[in-house]
Amino acid sequence: LIRINSGRDFNSFKCIRRIKNISEKSIPELVGPAICLGLLSQHMPEQPLAAQALLTGDVTLRTLNVAGYSAAIQDKAGSKWSGLLYSITSLPGVVCGSLGVYVTGEILDATNQDWTLVFGLNALVYLAGAI
Repeated sequence: LIRINSGRDFNSFKCIRRIKNISEKSIPELVGPAICLGLLSQHMPEQPLAAQALLTGDVTLRTLNVAGYSAAIQDKAGSKWSGLLYSITSLPGVVCGSLGVYVTGEILDATNQDWTLVFGLNALVYLAGAI
């Protein structure tokens, strides 16, 4: 049993089980794209087909991370507030996506159009999300 400051007891088995379930779910969704992008950052393939396969693997595995996102918001908010809640939860993604385009451009300008650092940073972001 784990004792929290409030005096409530929690079954440690349930806590470990939840952590295990979260980590098992993040393997294909976050670690998979990190592996694909990590391979691209370490060695850019000579054959375009190999690079395309790794990028396709990244995008395909990344889509597993967002499945059910819109439906979950509509279920939680109901018909009255679902639009507002969706826009509020989408705002951080839009802001980060806009900044990401700028930062990517600056990195490519500074490294003479070398994509290895961009792919490596994206792989690190995926690994951080998996933890």
